[in-house]
Amino acid sequence: MKDFDKDFTPLSNTGLLTFPADSPVETLDYILLYNPNKKPVKVNTAAVVDEPVASDHRPIAVSVAVSAL
Repeated sequence: MKDFDKDFTPLSNTGLLTFPADSPVETLDYILLYNPNKKPVKVNTAAVVDEPVASDHRPIAVSVAVSAL
């Protein structure tokens, strides 16, 4: 589990606060991309959706572009 925690360390500084939904103060949710061919990936946008009622966490919306190379 130690390697798992280390892999998420850079993501914890994203500023995308998702929990609790009514007044987020923590980053608990992430988007992972499986990229077995190691093609270049560009994150176009990443944002927390302003939805404080549907869940105890706010959803994250991400737009990415994966190179066809």
